[in-house]
Amino acid sequence: MSPKVFEAFAKIVASFYKGKLPDAALEVGASAQTLLSIPDFEKSRKVALNAQKIKKISSELQKCEQVIGNSNSLEFADGEFDCVLSSSVLEHDKYFWKSVEEIY
Repeated sequence: MSPKVFEAFAKIVASFYKGKLPDAALEVGASAQTLLSIPDFEKSRKVALNAQKIKKISSELQKCEQVIGNSNSLEFADGEFDCVLSSSVLEHDKYFWKSVEEIY
């Protein structure tokens, strides 16, 4: 992920939460350069969801709970996360509308 994209996500998160940080954040399709490393998530529960195990886990990703699963059918309770992020994943998802519905 480019630094510009990461910075844009960080600005969106900061403007949305305006100082009230999320208790729990989920990233669908987390990578080594996880969006969960945005400073506003420092004290949040951070969960990184991927369809398969990541081979190279960065130091930032090591700070997150790693979950293997399908975003078309999430195994989390409704309302479990205050924030759900995803970047450069849905265009690879054959049933992306199911993932969007699950995230919602």
